[in-house]
Amino acid sequence: MKQSLFRSIRMKLLDENKTLKYLKYSVGEIVLIILGILFAFQINDWNENRRAQAELDRYIVQLQKDVGLAISIIDKKNSTSGTQIAKNPNCSSLRERICNRSV
Repeated sequence: MKQSLFRSIRMKLLDENKTLKYLKYSVGEIVLIILGILFAFQINDWNENRRAQAELDRYIVQLQKDVGLAISIIDKKNSTSGTQIAKNPNCSSLRERICNRSV
């Protein structure tokens, strides 16, 4: 239906020998098509960025869980083996920063 409507407008303008109006109409149609395509690209980019950010957030949460698990394993080994790693100020400050960080 839209094709026949647009086609009838074009044919009417050409039949009436109004080429300037036809050119304006054609340029307007082309501009609308280009704007539609650019709009679609923008929506696609926005959606891809949203998906990438969600994936990054999942990785960060999983990394924090893994680091927390590694710290608990190290603490458990430190308590059972009697080593002094936990008393090292560099290790304890790192552990506090990692454990207190939230997403």
